[in-house]
Amino acid sequence: MRIFIAVPIPEDIQEYIFQLQKQIPSKGVFPNDHLHLTLQFLGDEIPEDKLADIKVAIKKTFEQSMPDKNLMFQLRTINTFKNRFGQIRVIWIGLKISKLLLDLQKELEKNLELVGFKNEKVFLPHVTLARVKIPRTTQLEEALKKIPVEEKVFEINEIHLIQSLLKPDGAKYKVLEKYMWEEEK
Repeated sequence: MRIFIAVPIPEDIQEYIFQLQKQIPSKGVFPNDHLHLTLQFLGDEIPEDKLADIKVAIKKTFEQSMPDKNLMFQLRTINTFKNRFGQIRVIWIGLKISKLLLDLQKELEKNLELVGFKNEKVFLPHVTLARVKIPRTTQLEEALKKIPVEEKVFEINEIHLIQSLLKPDGAKYKVLEKYMWEEEK
């Protein structure tokens, strides 16, 4: 199973991001329709019998780090990940996150490591907008610079354990578990 833990993006922010995606030149670019902030990717081949350990680690994180209010985010600028040849492969929008979420992510990483899932990557809060199949780096970079991004602020009160199913027409996602906390009254 291909598994990751993510923060879902609220519908109104998703609609705004979909409008941004429409401004990206479309040749060789495939928009992402499942918008989320990945807290930790666990792997491509996770045995089903490890799910219980993962769920325990997430539950433990919530017990240790339960926020008493929703977590705040703010959209930032559009950026890219490039391959080793300097070609754009992923287009993403950065997120400014609260210290509460950063603490939650670090605690989650620590608890997952205790059950055998070591995170090899530095946490870079972002939402993937599109994947690039036909590299046109110079033209694409110029076009991306021209897309204005409103620094919209939003809140969340849940994280999801998600299975990603890779298909020829793109990934399909299945929420395996939701973890939520009560909004501050």
